[in-house]
Amino acid sequence: MKRSLAVLALFVFLATIHCCKKAEYNGDDVFRVTYLRPSDGCPDGPLVHFAESDVVRLERFVHSARGEGHQDGWVISAVNLENSYREGQTLVLKIRKIADDEIRVCPAYLISYTGVHVLSAHSD
Repeated sequence: MKRSLAVLALFVFLATIHCCKKAEYNGDDVFRVTYLRPSDGCPDGPLVHFAESDVVRLERFVHSARGEGHQDGWVISAVNLENSYREGQTLVLKIRKIADDEIRVCPAYLISYTGVHVLSAHSD
C-alpha cells in the first residue's frame, strides 16, 4: 500500500512539473516551429517554418508583409537562435520583432529572408 501511494505521489509530482513547464510557453509571442537549416541568406539566423495557422498572429512580429513561401506556412530567419538543432526538430520559440536599429543592410547577392528575434528556445 505504501509503495502504491509513493508511486502515485511521484506520478502526480512529475505530471505537475510537466504541466508547469508547458504553461510558461504560452502567449502571443510563443510559437511552435520546425527547424529547417542554417540560413543561406540574410539575416543570418537559422531558418524555421511557422505553421499556416500562426500566420495572422505572426504578422505583428515581422517587418515585411509575408515570409518566404512554403507549402503550408512561412519560412523565417530566427535571429539569435543557435544552429545546434537538427533538421525537422520541433521547437517552441518566444520571439519579438527585430528593432529598426537592429536591421542590417543585406548584400544584394544574398537571399533575403523575413526575420524575427528569438528571446528563448525550447526543444519540444
